[in-house]
Amino acid sequence: MARDDLPPATSASQLVSYAMCPRRYFLTYVAGATPEHRSTSLVLGSAVHGAAGWFFSERLEGREPTMEDAESVLRADLCAEIVERSE
Repeated sequence: MARDDLPPATSASQLVSYAMCPRRYFLTYVAGATPEHRSTSLVLGSAVHGAAGWFFSERLEGREPTMEDAESVLRADLCAEIVERSE
């Protein structure tokens, strides 16, 4: 029997977040609140993760992306983060 208050899927980072601070988990994953500040390391890590994910998704689809393509995706993600942070 499914419960309506549980998410359909849970990631490892969500479980760690809940274990460390249930209130932070609630604010982030249930209420959808966003933090006022994101560290530079988190911004860079998210952009690198996005570019790597894009690269391997392309490979799984049978395409052959270049490192230059991945670099363009990384740059676009970083620019988007900078614009979002400045607004």
